[in-house]
Amino acid sequence: MTTIKKVSTSADPDDYRDGQSRAATVSRSGDEGTYFDARVPARSIDSLRKQVRQRRYGGSTEEAEAIRKTDEELFDKVRVAERHTIARADAMLEHNKGRTGQALAYLDKIEELRDRLQAGEDTSVVVKEFNKLDNHIRAREIKVLRGMASEAHTVRAALADPVEHAQHLYSLMPLAFGRAAGLVGY
Repeated sequence: MTTIKKVSTSADPDDYRDGQSRAATVSRSGDEGTYFDARVPARSIDSLRKQVRQRRYGGSTEEAEAIRKTDEELFDKVRVAERHTIARADAMLEHNKGRTGQALAYLDKIEELRDRLQAGEDTSVVVKEFNKLDNHIRAREIKVLRGMASEAHTVRAALADPVEHAQHLYSLMPLAFGRAAGLVGY
């Protein structure tokens, strides 16, 4: 059983902030000894952009300035997430740049085994070496390549929609971070 204390900043009447805060008891397996940590709302950037556009302003110049300033501040936060994603992609490329050479070396080894078979070498010896190489490739290299493909897919999706990706990243962060970053109200 885990006790969760409501820490929302909503205007909901059930949101108690005084010393008489309610606590709810929930049961989740593997959750013993932890506590609820409120997160930044999932669509915080879109929500803040929408809020500034729905406000009433004294004139169109004031409205345009408020929208421009809000968008500028929020897209600065998107650019931080985007730079993080680009750095992640660069690190992945740097870490795996020797993979092409390794794959070509495996192909050369397989061609060598084929040539040895064609030259009439004992089939059982060549097959044993091939099976050893095949097992190594299947056990190690294919897993690495699948991991790289998965990482590349994630990075591509993040760069295809940087705003959505930034909102997702920030939604994983504690509410206190969102307040400090200006992503949620106080």
